[in-house]
Amino acid sequence: MHDILEGVLQLSLLMLLKTLIYEKSYFQLSILNTRIESFCYGPIDTMNKPIKIKETGFLTASDIKQSASQTWCLVRYLPLLIGDLVDEGDEYWNHYLELMTITDYIFAPVTTESTTVYLGTLIEDFLTDFRQLYPERRFTPKLHYLLHISSYMRRCGPLVRVWCMRYESKHSYLKQVAHVAKNYINIPKSLAQHHQKQICYRMANNSTYLKSQATHGKVSQMVAGSLEYFDTLENGHYCNRDSILHRVRFVTVKGTKYAIGYMVICYYDNEFPVFGKVKDILIQPNKDNSLFILTPYICTTNKFMQLLITVMIGLLLLSTVFATAFSVELLQSGVY
Repeated sequence: MHDILEGVLQLSLLMLLKTLIYEKSYFQLSILNTRIESFCYGPIDTMNKPIKIKETGFLTASDIKQSASQTWCLVRYLPLLIGDLVDEGDEYWNHYLELMTITDYIFAPVTTESTTVYLGTLIEDFLTDFRQLYPERRFTPKLHYLLHISSYMRRCGPLVRVWCMRYESKHSYLKQVAHVAKNYINIPKSLAQHHQKQICYRMANNSTYLKSQATHGKVSQMVAGSLEYFDTLENGHYCNRDSILHRVRFVTVKGTKYAIGYMVICYYDNEFPVFGKVKDILIQPNKDNSLFILTPYICTTNKFMQLLITVMIGLLLLSTVFATAFSVELLQSGVY
């Protein structure tokens, strides 16, 4: 987290923006700030929305003044924010896209030994290009640490499993308590008491705390036969025409929230992900089972690394069995 999100990404993003704004004159910083403010980040990334970049002193700034989560959000959405303003084939922009590829491998939840070898080659090329594109910029220790990432992954596995982001998130609560309490006589004891009281409250008032049971929003009942996609449900042997189903707007499984309008990955087709947009969520009464009605999307990329979403006709049905560790059954509905 500290080496990538608060180190390499912030430095590379700062150098890129300075070049695109002041040397290439593709756009002004005010345009970027306007797009940052008006862009729709969706329900998941809203909490990580980056702040506007201050124009005063930006040319001499040493970082972009964003938190780790805000930096990660900005880096991922930057092609959608300013991609249309940059010339295709720009060497500085391509260098930034190389960094996006590297971070995708670093933050991947799974990895292989061959992937780590390829990642090491990508990092070496990135650092060589960085030296050529920004010769006036001194190499920082965190840039050097990139060279060791691939060997760490071979020894420890996916680095996202051992990063300190979750510890920082836990620590943020304690920092808030310390700021509000304003009692520093015995701060460890004060924080421990507040923490234990919070845990006791959550365990006493939330029957699903520390359990695998799913929670959901407000329920509305309906007859399965009245649904436009009843044939898909019937073909999957999930219900008959007279079955009563509960419709909800969201479900939460082991801390992960799924709501209508969210995008989920169904599977991969020729190494490209096939997404599904949650159109409806149905719960079968007296069963630990929820049905996700999805509109399928297929994802492709052009040479400029901007996502192009092509809508496909039809519906997909995802069944998630909450009694187990989120096992997923994917049913075809005649589309494929």
